[in-house]
Amino acid sequence: DNPPGTLQADGSASSTLGSPTAKENWITIFTPADPTTVTAPAAGKAEVMEEEGGKFLRIQSASGGSEFTFDVGQGVLEQIAGKHAVFDIVAHSEEGKETQMSVNCDLGALGDCGRKRYRVGHERNDFLFEVDLPNKKPSGAGRISIDPDLDGKGDPLDIVEIRVSTSP
Repeated sequence: DNPPGTLQADGSASSTLGSPTAKENWITIFTPADPTTVTAPAAGKAEVMEEEGGKFLRIQSASGGSEFTFDVGQGVLEQIAGKHAVFDIVAHSEEGKETQMSVNCDLGALGDCGRKRYRVGHERNDFLFEVDLPNKKPSGAGRISIDPDLDGKGDPLDIVEIRVSTSP
């Protein structure tokens, strides 16, 4: 299991992995305001919902192993190429439930991030992972894939935002 990172008051990210903090501005990859950048598996559903004034995307699959993909635009990849990137998935589970999610990414010419696994509770949290990216020119978009329910119980996962920050 990868422990979630924490977000400091100044908006910078710090990971529980003991690595450097990302001090740059966040680049948004996904918000519920534009759900067209998400692809649901055949046995899954994605729905924009609102709770306590905040919107989120509830993703739910009928079985484990079903991944939802979030597009990472070529322009975002161009901004992070050749840098140390900290990705942040802001998420929580349905009230009264806990789920486990896995995260994979395919960043095209920039490589991938390996498979990450997190326990997600109902409290909104930042799930951070870091990648050192090669200084290559992306030839297209990439994607982040999330399996919202590794236990295969059909538990939903609420995605509030996906973003990335870089440091040299």
